[in-house]
Amino acid sequence: MKKKRLGKGLEDISHFFISQDQNKEDTAALAVEERPKCHVLSVVDLFNPHRGALFTSKLSLKFCKSGSRTLVVDTDTRFPSVAFTLGVSKPGYSLSHYFQDKYQPEDILCPAPFGLKLLAPHLDTKYSSEMDKQAMALLIELLASIEKDTDIIVLRHYKKEILPLIKNVIFFVPVSHSSMIMAYREIKTFISAGDNKRVGLIITDNENEDIGRRAYDKITECLEIYCGIRPYLFGYLPDISGHSISAVLEGIEQSNYIHANENKDKEIDEDTFFGRLQYLTGKNNITQGEISRLLRKP
Repeated sequence: MKKKRLGKGLEDISHFFISQDQNKEDTAALAVEERPKCHVLSVVDLFNPHRGALFTSKLSLKFCKSGSRTLVVDTDTRFPSVAFTLGVSKPGYSLSHYFQDKYQPEDILCPAPFGLKLLAPHLDTKYSSEMDKQAMALLIELLASIEKDTDIIVLRHYKKEILPLIKNVIFFVPVSHSSMIMAYREIKTFISAGDNKRVGLIITDNENEDIGRRAYDKITECLEIYCGIRPYLFGYLPDISGHSISAVLEGIEQSNYIHANENKDKEIDEDTFFGRLQYLTGKNNITQGEISRLLRKP
């Protein structure tokens, strides 16, 4: 029986990512050791896919323009996608689709403006679980290699199974009571999925700042009393105009949100984000709670 391969060149990942010149290789290795750990920032908008995709695009581009090597991972299957808002054509096949001889390692990354990169395959654990273990291990290794050459991963998602793998999330919280309760429930689920979680809030659909402030005070009070965490406030987004989004982006940049507690993060996270992704794959019935406990440091 013919043994399947991951694709032309994928068996030797180091050959693709590391220069053949030994001097350059040594220099690159030293540079990698000196680089800070890649940060993962997630954006969750349960209520408006257009707003979430547009905001993720603008936030990622802002990181790129600031000199950070940024990768977007869009796992939100609702329309529109981040690729659509960027005007980029992205296939969006599953990871298992890239287990074909016709694909090269570079096909997994989709180029976007200002040096931004999008992950081409769609991270769907259902289809990934059907893959051969060896094939999945090779793909995870490839993705981990990509992550080592990345400063920030911006993850757009709304599926609970990925919560144990991430630590920094920006939630969109509408001021209406029903939507605020839905957002609070999602935030509470995120916090309970592991230790050292950080929550950023963007208050939306507010007619004025006073209404937005009251909504923030309500949800902050609940999070402090029942979850023991105080969220960051990045601003108010009454609409998706360029001015409103720019003001929120400035709030995120000034807060230094993703770099907060950076030294503490180094002690907590030993695996890469994509390295931890393998815990969600496989034909098993491991729950979020079990994953959280297994990943927890003593």
